[in-house]
Order: sequence, then C-alpha cells, then structure tokens
Amino acid sequence: AIRVERDSLGTIKVERGTLIRDVAVSGKIVAANAPQLYSAEAGLVTLLVKPGANVEKGQVVATVESPELQAMIKQQESTLMQLTIDNRRAELADKEAQLNLEREMNAALASLNVAKREYQRADISYQQNIVSEVDWLTKKDELSASELFYQHAQKRVEFASERLSFESQNRQFLVEKQQLILDELVRRQQALKIQAPVTGIVGNWLVTQKEKVTANMAIMTVVDLSEYEAELAVPEFYADELVIGLPVSMKVAGQALTATIAAISPEVKNNQLQVRALITPDDNVSLRQNQRLSGRIEFERKTNVLKLKRGPFVGSNEGAYV
Repeated sequence: AIRVERDSLGTIKVERGTLIRDVAVSGKIVAANAPQLYSAEAGLVTLLVKPGANVEKGQVVATVESPELQAMIKQQESTLMQLTIDNRRAELADKEAQLNLEREMNAALASLNVAKREYQRADISYQQNIVSEVDWLTKKDELSASELFYQHAQKRVEFASERLSFESQNRQFLVEKQQLILDELVRRQQALKIQAPVTGIVGNWLVTQKEKVTANMAIMTVVDLSEYEAELAVPEFYADELVIGLPVSMKVAGQALTATIAAISPEVKNNQLQVRALITPDDNVSLRQNQRLSGRIEFERKTNVLKLKRGPFVGSNEGAYV
C-alpha cells in the first residue's frame, strides 16, 4: 500500500448534468449567395454603381457598348426590310398573274357559251335539214374543243393558286426567319444592360471604369445580404466525425449565433478541412462579409450523466495515480 498525506490530495465534487463533446473552430462570415456578373459581349464597359452601394433585384448596375453588335443589328434590319419589300412586290405580281389567268378562264368560258349556242342552232337546223351533217359535226367539234379549253383554263387557275400560295408561304417564312435573327440580336443588345440578379450590395469591381472587356468576362460581384454562411476551418483530426447537420454555436463581435453544417470539403489543405455552415437568421445581429468569428462544433451531447472537473489525475509518487 502507498501512504500519502491527506493535504496533498485534491477532491472534486461529482455532478450530474449534460456532457458535450465539441471542438473549437475559427472562420469568417461569407454570403451564401454572391453571384458574379459577366459581360455577354465584347465592348466598352460603364460601371453605374460603386462597391458597397445597395442595389435592388433587376436594377441596371453596368452597361456594355458593343459597336460590332450594333452594326450587325443595322445590317439585319436592312435585310428584313428588303425581304419585306420583296414579299410585298411578289404579292402584287401574284395577284396580277392570278388576274390574267382568271381573265383567260373567263374568255374560255365566253367561248364555250358561244360554242354551245352555235351548236344548239346547228343542231336545230340539222334536224330541220337546213344545214348539212358536216356543218353540224363541225359545230359539235368546236363545242368539244371549247369545253376542253375551258377545263384546262380552270385547272391552270387552280394550279396557279396553289403555286402562288406556296411561294407566298415560302417568302413569309424567309421574312419570319429574318425577324427571329433580328430578335436574337436585339435580345443580345438588351443583355448589355447588366442587371443585379439579387437584392444586396455591390461587392467588388472586377474591371476598371471604361475598360474594354471581352465576352463572358467577369464585371463585378453582388452580395445577397438576406442569407449568410460561416466558412470554418476544422483540424483534420476531426474529419471522420464531421457530418452534415451538426450544430454550430458561434460568436461574432460578441454576439451569439447558431448555425448548422451544410457542406464539407472533400480535401484537406494545410491540415485543415473547410466546412460551410448555414447561419440561422437573426434580425438583431448585424453581419458583414468576411467578418471573423469563433465557434464550437458540437459532435455529441449526453444528458443526465455523472461528470467531474477536468484535471491531470497523475501523481508524482513513482508514477502511481488514482
């Protein structure tokens, strides 16, 4: 047995309560939604709103002047006007051609009526033996020829109507096709008025004022102030215990916040694992982009357990301890 002095022993009261296993972390506040705005065309950019200014969703924050696109629009407008004029001219020519064919058909109908009357007279005269059979047959042949001529005239009018209708549809298709080309260019021109996709503040300018930009070049960022996330750095030792949904308690400028882990990086950098936590909205707490924070990620919580204060529990008496 080992004898020790009572005065050299320390006593701690065992308590019943909640045991929390967590880890201290640090990080910064980032906007959950901070889209970058891009130039759809090459041109000269004009930035209308300065960094830090408040903007509303749909507000024009920058414009791009593209002389090349403007020239293309004018060319396509001219082509559309020319096609429209040609279509109108062709419609008038079609009406004139249709009128000529109908006139020929009417003339054939008139000739047919004359041939019918001549045949009727010849038939009556032939029955009364006034004209010879040869004259009667001649009038009968003329009537047959007039009927055939009238039938052909009718078919020509029908075929012409179908052909003219088809050509009119084809010309109209060309006009509509050109209109679609022009509409697309106009849409691209309207996209040169760059609008804020969310309500928030302008983050940073990514180009300088009146700079010549290329297509799909980033212009600026807009920060949505309605939703924030915490970007936390967690030691890789706890990587296996991190799961989505773990609660996080934080302090930002002395103000308490709560959050929930929403995303975990699949890679480790500098022995740290990047974690994103969605902050519970609190109207009483004012947050700013990139604001520093400290917090604790709770891994486990046990209630109604016996616990005592943390200590070394190791004596110096030849390695013995209790």
